[in-house]
Amino acid sequence: MNDLSQNSKPGTKNFLIVAGEASGDLHGANLVRELLALEPNIRFSGMGGDMMKDAGVDVLHHVREMAIVGIFEVINKLPLIRKAMKDMENLMDIIKPEVVVLIDYPGFNLRLAKKAKARGIKVVYYVSPQVWAWHKSRVKTIARVVDKMMVVFPFEVRIYEKVGVDVEFVGHPLMDSVPAGFDRDEIRGSLGFGRADTVIGLLPGSRKREVESLLPEMLEAARLISKKINGAKFAIPVANTLDVEYIKGFTDGVDLDLSVFKGNTYDVMAAADLILIASGTATLEAAIVGTPMVMTYRMAPLTYFIGRRLVNLEFGSLPNIIAGKGIIPELVQGDATGERMAEECLNILEDKKRSEEMKKDLRKVRDTLGGPGASKRAAEIVYKTLQIAN
Repeated sequence: MNDLSQNSKPGTKNFLIVAGEASGDLHGANLVRELLALEPNIRFSGMGGDMMKDAGVDVLHHVREMAIVGIFEVINKLPLIRKAMKDMENLMDIIKPEVVVLIDYPGFNLRLAKKAKARGIKVVYYVSPQVWAWHKSRVKTIARVVDKMMVVFPFEVRIYEKVGVDVEFVGHPLMDSVPAGFDRDEIRGSLGFGRADTVIGLLPGSRKREVESLLPEMLEAARLISKKINGAKFAIPVANTLDVEYIKGFTDGVDLDLSVFKGNTYDVMAAADLILIASGTATLEAAIVGTPMVMTYRMAPLTYFIGRRLVNLEFGSLPNIIAGKGIIPELVQGDATGERMAEECLNILEDKKRSEEMKKDLRKVRDTLGGPGASKRAAEIVYKTLQIAN
């Protein structure tokens, strides 16, 4: 942390920015670029990933270390989490930021918000914790420690207004990143697929635990699908938080027409007739692209048991939650098997009417997310907060 402790040039504004997952890294990078367009003399330090680093953030802890799912994984990584928290505290004391920007990742970021608030630093939260799903008590905590909440779903505004939080809907930042219009045939050609091919995308998640749990079952589903659909082709876009060789450890020797790409996630989504996808932000990305999908997820039995008692939602995927109905199939825990995945995928692939209806419903989901420009609108709000802080 020595280089961060050096004095910046006169006029430099110091920001602490923290994201703990791959999606937060993407949103953080876009926000940083928009803020630098408004004020080039901001220096960003904190926690993030390669995209935030490329945007100009001095990253002390990488998202690949910090992305954690499940009770037992949290326990195993407690020493790392505590060290990261201590480092962020020390960083605040060294750089004395005008503003702290926190992106999702509530278990960590709400604790950090308390520490920033105790130091008299303005706290802006971008991408609200999913308080509408669980931990509703966090709303009151947020009211105490967050100066400005920027939400990405319209229905979140009233949740915060009820407890007096200064809240604003900025639209979803994915609308700036995910292409909603594209030439499908051109994208297929760039990936090596033909116009008439049946292409299924396999997206097992951005964390190793997710991949280890889901990818073997996805590959079994792919094997069963290829028996029913002659010439079916499969594509895996490898998340930025994972190595291609790690994924190939699962796919090498598998008798499938299978391509593995580093990145290219949106291209694969756009090229595919159907996506078999892990629960999470990626389902919303696929909804924006407009490709039919089947969501699946597995977690440790105890984590699932506890989670079902904490979460008060009928659905588990973001497209279904936003729509308020079951647009896409959800295969969770015992249903997340290769056989069930193949069954649901084939039901959609072999029913053109159902596929078109799903596309129509996904377009409605996309339309609720606001137009492009969420990152710019968020940056303008953060910039106003900076002006107030000074």
